[in-house]
Amino acid sequence: MKVIWNINELLAVKRQQLAELRERATQQQNTQNNNCTKCERELAHRVHQLQAQQLKPCELPTTTNVPPSRNASDLLYDNELAGPGWIVIQQRINGLENFNRSWQDYRNGFGSFEGDFFLGLEHIYRLTNAQRYELYIHMERFNGSTYFARYSDFRISRERDEYRLQELGDMTGTAADKLTYHKYQQFSTYDRDTDSGGCAKKYYGGWWYKGHNWHCSFSYILLNLNVIYTLTACTDNEQFDKLCGEPLNVLRERLHDKEQLIETLQRTIALHESNTANINELLAVKRQQLAELRERATQQQNTQQQNNNCTKCERELAHRVHQLQAQQLKPCELPTTTNVPPSRNASDLLYDNELAGPGWIVIQQRINGLENFNRSWQDYRNGFGSFEGDFFLGLEHIYRLTNAQRHELYIHMERFNGSTYFARYSDFKI
Repeated sequence: MKVIWNINELLAVKRQQLAELRERATQQQNTQNNNCTKCERELAHRVHQLQAQQLKPCELPTTTNVPPSRNASDLLYDNELAGPGWIVIQQRINGLENFNRSWQDYRNGFGSFEGDFFLGLEHIYRLTNAQRYELYIHMERFNGSTYFARYSDFRISRERDEYRLQELGDMTGTAADKLTYHKYQQFSTYDRDTDSGGCAKKYYGGWWYKGHNWHCSFSYILLNLNVIYTLTACTDNEQFDKLCGEPLNVLRERLHDKEQLIETLQRTIALHESNTANINELLAVKRQQLAELRERATQQQNTQQQNNNCTKCERELAHRVHQLQAQQLKPCELPTTTNVPPSRNASDLLYDNELAGPGWIVIQQRINGLENFNRSWQDYRNGFGSFEGDFFLGLEHIYRLTNAQRHELYIHMERFNGSTYFARYSDFKI
């Protein structure tokens, strides 16, 4: 089939793109320093597990939105880095969680305690405004060296003030104080820019950016703990764009997309093959029906050769007149019509499910010419005839039907030679 051939060509192209993405991911992994850091080792181990289990990236642990309210038992505590009783509000240990998130995600929180996560601005606001808190930041470089920064009084404002970094207090520690510069700044995300610099979009993460004049300097985000996660230490904007603009987790996401596309194409091919088999079966049935229709048409044509090509209606009329004469009945003694009562239920209607699909109400039918349609207003109002032969439903019934809800009108016509025609109107009402 032509469709399957085109899909196979597309599948070959996507497989080539998938191979190129894997090669790029391998190249980025080869640029790591010989001294693999703890984060790099964890990431490499995780990738190895995925490859060994033949799992797709989409099967990595999914994020869990933090509910709008947390109890003390729902928090993650750390009792080792700086002593007992510290509530962990952000954690990045493997780079598997995307921190380039919307305002809603940063408000409610995302991730899981077993890996990367962010507690949520609304939870941090409630915590820091319920009592006084310190802020302890623990950082580890790619070469394994660690640093910390400790702020004596940490507090942020509520959402209507864009969760402003309201207080930090005094700073102590082995890391340089890069956070105080951002004090009093409102929180920004890619879909809610409060810094007038577009920094959240540029550095792929929400933070208390201090942009100015629509400019975002790299030196201002050196202590952005939500910046894009990379395997390379970036020191300026140019290096960030070259080395950090498309890290391994981004490549992994693209790889996941390509693999999903290949799966979709494979399912599409299987569906087309199944549809082809079904079409062949249906074609055989239709051919059988066509043969039967042709046979019926031949039979009808043969019957039309009688009495000097007399039409079907003429023969039926002549036959009926002959019957009347034989019985010495007058035309007035023909079977009278049955008026349709002024009100009908759905069960009192005649339906057709073949000519144009299921559910069509028949409002007029002429199949034998035995019913007189030169009738009075009263007859046309109430209807006449019978469902077994010629009939007219009645104008009052048609009015009630077409004004109760919208209806289409389908007219099916058949010539004496057997050819058929139809007309369909999308909105019929009287």
